[in-house]
Amino acid sequence: MTTIYEYNYKKAGPVRVLLLLSAKLEKTAMASSEDKSLDIFGKPLELTEQEIAVLGDDAVRVFLRRVLSVETHTKKGIVSDPKTLVVSSSRCHVIAQKPSVKLETSFNFLKITLIECSEKKLVFHLIGEGRPREFTTDRKNGVTIVGLILAQLKNLFPVTPLDTLIKASYSTESINSEVSLLHESLRQAMDSSDPNSLESFITIYGFLCDLHNIPYIAEISSYLRAAYWTHGFRELNLRDFEHFSIRDLLPLVATLRHNNYFDSFSVDGMKVTGEVFDELAHTLVHSQTLKKLKLTNCSLKP
Repeated sequence: MTTIYEYNYKKAGPVRVLLLLSAKLEKTAMASSEDKSLDIFGKPLELTEQEIAVLGDDAVRVFLRRVLSVETHTKKGIVSDPKTLVVSSSRCHVIAQKPSVKLETSFNFLKITLIECSEKKLVFHLIGEGRPREFTTDRKNGVTIVGLILAQLKNLFPVTPLDTLIKASYSTESINSEVSLLHESLRQAMDSSDPNSLESFITIYGFLCDLHNIPYIAEISSYLRAAYWTHGFRELNLRDFEHFSIRDLLPLVATLRHNNYFDSFSVDGMKVTGEVFDELAHTLVHSQTLKKLKLTNCSLKP
């Protein structure tokens, strides 16, 4: 990962640096996808057994592990508590090290409204939390963490403008430049999502299940492949999934505005929640491909 700081992109030029980084990162990303003990940069993850235990299923999808600290001001001075920040494919996990190893918090990338990155601080502003989460770290770690989160989001949501998903703020223009360079290099090294494919739709569906804290339903994905992809259906009919609760279908509806596979949506004779109607409204505003929306004999479920 030190490569980005060894290059002088002002002297070499950003295009050449981008090409050098992309080539290196493509090799390391491929290696880390095959070896789960390596991070996205091909370096050892060094997860402890206790950390693997508290991460559970997410321990097999880890992209990055960094040790940061949280500073607390007391009467005796500043107390620094070490924290491990683990970045997986869809979440940030904060693991406390003292007095024992435990998962302190975990949040989906889309729960982050703003990331602030400076020379010594990394700050996360989260939906539903009044106070931001502030970590002390160095510039290198901050740039790496922010660049990775932005790259993963852009890779998952290629048709959605990144600044509508997450905001980032930098204390200096040079930090902004480093994050942009790393973000672009990582994004090119990752497996690109085809915004027109059903597989991309299913991947986003899984990500949004995690966001809304709704169980991922493998039967839905299997049916999409077996019925919709096999027969080339481009109209998503919610009635096909009526045996599930309407809340379980919220991530499915929310996926429509982030993917171009479906061009129509219909629902007939079902009670629909306000959350689902809200997602449909957002889809109508933001979707680039949805041409037809049919709501028949629907009622609002309290």
